[in-house]
Amino acid sequence: MAVKQQLEAMKVLFEKWVEKGVPKGVTVPRTLSDAVGWSCPEFGIRGVGSKRDLNTKSEKYSEESTEIARLLDDLYSAAVKGPGEAKVEPEKPKRKRQYVSREVRDLATEERLKGLKKQVELANGKVHVARDLVDAAEAALKRERYTIKQLTSTIKSLEAENAELKRIVATQGGALTLVR
Repeated sequence: MAVKQQLEAMKVLFEKWVEKGVPKGVTVPRTLSDAVGWSCPEFGIRGVGSKRDLNTKSEKYSEESTEIARLLDDLYSAAVKGPGEAKVEPEKPKRKRQYVSREVRDLATEERLKGLKKQVELANGKVHVARDLVDAAEAALKRERYTIKQLTSTIKSLEAENAELKRIVATQGGALTLVR
């Protein structure tokens, strides 16, 4: 859509809203500057992307721009003063990007990199400590298993010796003789 047609469509839409009110949920620009790039697809408005075109001092579109500015003022006044279907919500101002030199960005990146490297070193240290603890626990477990195996073997040999002694006592008629 050409710029002139787009401006005319905005003008017609704003005139309609001045008469009937702004539909709920629709954000309307407060000023011509806010209207640059404003779009409302549900009403067929695609943003006019240049301050050069949407400007009261524009060589080509000053009449349309002046009329749109007046309609925006009317919309805002109607929303503030009288009951409408919805109040005009001014668009949030666009945040301006602050220029940051390449050197500053590089320094910030280097600082972030240093911080990340420190985090990696700390994590590696924790991994090594955890690995050492696991190795120590595995060695202790191995020693305990060996001790259990030896104790089990000792228990079996003592049970066998006890059984042998009970058999000897039983063969002698239950009498024991104490030997010194």
